[in-house]
Amino acid sequence: MVAYIESGFWQMKLCIGTIANDSIIKLGRNEILSYPGNTCNGISISILSDSTFLLSYSTNYSTELLVCKVDKYNHISLGESFTLKDDLYYIYSQVALSADKFLVAYYNSDTDYGTCALGRIDKNLTISMEQNIPFTGGSISNSSYMSMDTLSKSTFVITFNGNNSGRAVIGGIDTVDNIKFGASMAYTRNESYYAKVVSLTSEQFAVIYSDDYWAMKGAVVLGTVNAGRQLTFTPSFYFNEIETRGIGVDKLSDKRMIIAFNSVDSSYLIETDINMNNVEFSNRTILNTKGVFGTTNFLEALNQSKFILLYTYTEEFDALEFAKIGFLNQTSTIAKENNYKSNYSIYPIPTNSHINIRFSDNIDQITIRLFDFKGENLIEKKLDNNFINLDLAKFQKGIYYIQIQYENNIKTQKIIIQ
Repeated sequence: MVAYIESGFWQMKLCIGTIANDSIIKLGRNEILSYPGNTCNGISISILSDSTFLLSYSTNYSTELLVCKVDKYNHISLGESFTLKDDLYYIYSQVALSADKFLVAYYNSDTDYGTCALGRIDKNLTISMEQNIPFTGGSISNSSYMSMDTLSKSTFVITFNGNNSGRAVIGGIDTVDNIKFGASMAYTRNESYYAKVVSLTSEQFAVIYSDDYWAMKGAVVLGTVNAGRQLTFTPSFYFNEIETRGIGVDKLSDKRMIIAFNSVDSSYLIETDINMNNVEFSNRTILNTKGVFGTTNFLEALNQSKFILLYTYTEEFDALEFAKIGFLNQTSTIAKENNYKSNYSIYPIPTNSHINIRFSDNIDQITIRLFDFKGENLIEKKLDNNFINLDLAKFQKGIYYIQIQYENNIKTQKIIIQ
């Protein structure tokens, strides 16, 4: 079963569909959720059980939450709406914990803080909210993009913009449902846009985002959760060097994700391959050449080889929503960057004083960067030939990352200073 929203200036509709054996999507009747005068944005759906899901959306004046129940005929019953006073749009995220419990993260205009609340659902599908715990440690922009996902039954991650940077924080829920947070940490020094966080394992997650308001480069960063809810991040891995908007993403497995995004005049799909703290990207596939630049792609993986994508395209002056089933190979389709690994060698690893980087071919315009585990750029050098020796003696012992960039390729490798 699949649920989707048709939203426009005049009204919003909810529709339930099924996927046949031949992967054709068959849609049921529409349920009208809003009426003339209420523009609807920031729509989100979280599955609670086989027959219920949590729906949230923003109107002109407020953000509404309600539980929807689907019967065996795919008819929809709507629970009582719970109203948050602000039009939160992108500065809101939700995640289901069980059939009768969920979390919401949102921008609280009364305090200017990011706030997390626990929601409960009774047998009548009525929602009640409790706790409202701040997690940002300070004020945030009311245009902040916010995203949330669960890492395990008792931990979750939230991403947001704060202190002029994209940040993440780990939250925990104890046995009596009390919420507590660790300290937030920046995964990029710039504000991030269209950010989506995806849990990979109980200790690792990925943030997919557009880096910096002016550049808007599409990027992926991996976060690792240590003891005490402390965070470390890899450097950013870039999959699109020009404006990137409307990001949709879901994981196919612990090591694979599928990403949809808009870039200037087209919409694209790419697949990622994650190996420890390294990310590689497949060649991009053009989804359509009529993408609406500012709209969001909604993507949901069904299994490791099939996904649903809801996207917008334009035909003359009309914007239309389309749902499409997508297929992937059973094995990874990642292109290994034209045998990129064979072009260079890095040694010695581990090291206590220096690193040598040698290319087997003469290549122009090579940039070498060194990052620490926080993502801070410590060294940046241009190669004049096919060899460079980096002096690392002044750096403390620990894990670092060498990033090598040339032509359209970017490769990052972990090194250890001991």
